[in-house]
Amino acid sequence: MTKVKFKTGQIFAIPLKVDGFGCILVSHRHKRSLLCIGYVFDIYIDSLSNIDSQNDKLFIRSNVLQTIRFSALNIEQGIWPCIGEISLLDKEQWPMPFFWGRVGVNKAKLIQYADDDLYKVATEKIVDYPVSGYGLEELQGAEYVELTLTKHFFPDFVST
Repeated sequence: MTKVKFKTGQIFAIPLKVDGFGCILVSHRHKRSLLCIGYVFDIYIDSLSNIDSQNDKLFIRSNVLQTIRFSALNIEQGIWPCIGEISLLDKEQWPMPFFWGRVGVNKAKLIQYADDDLYKVATEKIVDYPVSGYGLEELQGAEYVELTLTKHFFPDFVST
């Protein structure tokens, strides 16, 4: 199997469990592993043939559903096809996001990773729990991403 090369700024289609695709922008990538940080869009695509030159109008910050830390194995294997690219990825528009993790009953931590090493914590602060508006600090696999987006676009979907 040929490995697909990819880079930050590329947008990939995520096959849903029932029909259609969701989309993710790879905003940060670890230099020597498949660890990535991405912005998942609240954009449903029924067919890959429906992607056109409107990408620059669709894939904008206001259409982001969530941020995730994920393994890019499905990108490398070609399961998530590249459907576009943001050629000049502006770090002010697409910054390193914060992620959250639970710390005890009433507390959570907000974590921001270093731009040059996605395994290294650059900023950490303790806040009151619950928190909202942040992705989970745990590394997510393709199955989680695909299932989460499927349930978002098809709320009645039941995983078997």
